[in-house]
Amino acid sequence: MTLLDSNAIIYLSKEVITKVIMLRKIHKIKLPDAIICASCLVNSALLITNDIRLKNIPDLKIRQIHA
Repeated sequence: MTLLDSNAIIYLSKEVITKVIMLRKIHKIKLPDAIICASCLVNSALLITNDIRLKNIPDLKIRQIHA
């Protein structure tokens, strides 16, 4: 199994959109970051990123990539 085999399409539900609005208001992050973070939070998914600013979001599971 490869990394691509374990991917899933996550649609923007009302719950995700509500979380996006909350993240933008509280954490002042850009819309694309808010959509990604909200999708991970709502779906209990792990976010793989190098963006250390996203560590400040409570309950967001992050794994950093060290290049």
